[in-house]
Amino acid sequence: MPPDGPALMLFEQADARAPWLLASISQLPSGVTLPKLATGSAGFVPTVPLSDASLVAQPDDTGPLQAGVVDDGPASAATRAVSGGPLTTGMYQGAVNHAGGLKAPRGDVYQWELDGSSLPRFALRTAAGGALVFYAMSLNTTVAVPDVINKANPVHSGPPIQVPVDLQMLLPLGRPAPLDQLSASQTLSFAAIDPARAATARIQVIAIGGGLTSASAS
Repeated sequence: MPPDGPALMLFEQADARAPWLLASISQLPSGVTLPKLATGSAGFVPTVPLSDASLVAQPDDTGPLQAGVVDDGPASAATRAVSGGPLTTGMYQGAVNHAGGLKAPRGDVYQWELDGSSLPRFALRTAAGGALVFYAMSLNTTVAVPDVINKANPVHSGPPIQVPVDLQMLLPLGRPAPLDQLSASQTLSFAAIDPARAATARIQVIAIGGGLTSASAS
């Protein structure tokens, strides 16, 4: 779907002779603006090493720190380094409130987890000395009977699990409602500002893209 307002578009090349192809589009929430980027003597924006220790966190750790807040909420120790907002504490609250429509019948378990991915990540230097970090994560959600979570054998089925409309297109047509588990995965692109280290500085996740990539049911 086309972005609704300002967005970051990333393009990539397979090699020096290959065409540039669109890799991701990440939407900026309303009211969020991009930081000014630094430029070198040739007019290009310099990249930042993913191990740069002069920032609030090494850019390579930005995704895992965001995941700590999304998975555990405001009580997470990661909130010392990551600001609250729609793409951190807001995603946690959305999961708690079943914003994706995935709900557990009585007796079932509902879980979500934001995980890292194998997709490339990189960072650009900002004019303020920080980094604008680009990375991708996987958001996995599951509703399952306790036996599935506990890896019991045999598994005792539960009541039918309602399949949200968005997931129906990813499952075989005409499949009956699952009784054991329903899982969904999203591949999400993010952009975050990782500022220079200071007493009150914290990472701000400012853009998100991507969406559902797979679902499974049993």
